[in-house]
Amino acid sequence: MATQISHLEAETESLRGQLEELREVRRKRDFRKLVLLGLAVSIPFHLLIIAYLASYHLGGSGSGFDQDEGIEFTVLSSTELQEMQEEIQVEDVTASELEVDESLSSMLANLDDQMASAAVTELDVDGSAPTPGGVVGFSESTNSDAGLLGSASFFGIGSRGRRFGFIIDLSTSMRNPISMREDLGTGLTKFDLAVQQFSATIGRLPDYVQVYTLLFAGSLDSLKAPAFQKSWLSMNDRNKERLITWLAQRTPDGSTEPYKAFQKIFSLRNRPDVIYFLTDGIFDLDVPEKIAALNQKGRKVVINTIALGGGAALMPLEKIARESGGQCIRYPARGGGGP
Repeated sequence: MATQISHLEAETESLRGQLEELREVRRKRDFRKLVLLGLAVSIPFHLLIIAYLASYHLGGSGSGFDQDEGIEFTVLSSTELQEMQEEIQVEDVTASELEVDESLSSMLANLDDQMASAAVTELDVDGSAPTPGGVVGFSESTNSDAGLLGSASFFGIGSRGRRFGFIIDLSTSMRNPISMREDLGTGLTKFDLAVQQFSATIGRLPDYVQVYTLLFAGSLDSLKAPAFQKSWLSMNDRNKERLITWLAQRTPDGSTEPYKAFQKIFSLRNRPDVIYFLTDGIFDLDVPEKIAALNQKGRKVVINTIALGGGAALMPLEKIARESGGQCIRYPARGGGGP
């Protein structure tokens, strides 16, 4: 991660240099235009004065020119000329130049945002767990096919994209309480915690971001999705409320079989940019390879994984995240209390 941050810092400095060079070129060009404008006004004016004086000398005193009268000229200093240059707004900048300037500024803003999000909170030596919602890692889909990008954070894993998929464990073990120092004795189950984090995550999303949510278990009716979710849901207030209400009303039941959920979400007409995969159990060892095969059939999808509780299969989750360019965390961390 330190290498990633160094790379982002170097790229940011490079783009800032390009932006400054572009602005310097524009300043020099505007100054040349100002000088040419001054010459265009000054030369005809001085030629007119010369012609007038010539006619006076040729015409003699009968020309009506009062020899006692004088003509005053004002010579601008270099400082005054510079001030005039700064006040004059040159309006004939081409559209392409404006696009380059705005593009570089946008790229710098995005890189600054990435660097801020990429500040990883490492686990303490004693295994203290990070707080859900705090940034513990950052991943970004670089293949979003259209539209503005939004930022999401689920169990502290930050990601950027246009479409976010959520694959959440609904197996029986998700009914168990999750114990951690912060909420011992509250009776909060692992599924309750998942619902809380999901609600907070989508609550912060802008309405142009889309979400698709799937719950998995191992019963006959193992894959669950909202009836109103025909495709990707835009995160307007109404859809946020409906999703949170629907999720909170589910009851965990069954074993841990997540692969069908990945098949479903990868079969959608528009692929996700980022998937958040949360489970507290152990699943078949060939699932990471199957998921990787699905991910190779189109543009790469970032998959972030959350091992919820000490019973979750951490190694397969780490492999899924690593091969997709995502992040993997265990929550709570070792030493933070078991489920």
